[in-house]
Amino acid sequence: YYGLQAEYHHNSKMGSGNYRASISGSSKDFLSADRSQLEKRNSVLLSLDQEFGKIIGGWLRLGWRSDDAATNYDAIYSGGIDLKGSAWGRDADNIGLGYAFLNGGNRDIEATNVAEAYYRWQLGEMIGLTADIQYMKDDYKIGQGPSGWIYSLRATAEF
Repeated sequence: YYGLQAEYHHNSKMGSGNYRASISGSSKDFLSADRSQLEKRNSVLLSLDQEFGKIIGGWLRLGWRSDDAATNYDAIYSGGIDLKGSAWGRDADNIGLGYAFLNGGNRDIEATNVAEAYYRWQLGEMIGLTADIQYMKDDYKIGQGPSGWIYSLRATAEF
């Protein structure tokens, strides 16, 4: 496996922004879609985060993967908005709303749609707690796939 990432950080009157480009690849250790030979996996990801003033920010992720090896998805397009807690007096908290479209690769999935909403509470200087809800819907190449709600609660410790 190899990976390379370049990042640019920019400050403007609008706010700060982070722009990243990543490429990655692997050795020929993955089965092809027809399981007849081994193939490499390669991918490219563009990740953009930008503040639009003191309260609102947004993100955009665009990624592509080669489909020589068996893969469920060969592209992802996602984005969303982030609302800073300073709008309601909790500077370190934030709310996020996002959407992702995953384009099916060379397996059974045609596409997946995911919508997400989360709230992140900052509990002191080191601990963050995030409540997250997602709705996910798969479409198979032959018929409809499963759909449903995903609920999660995660904790983050930064030190």
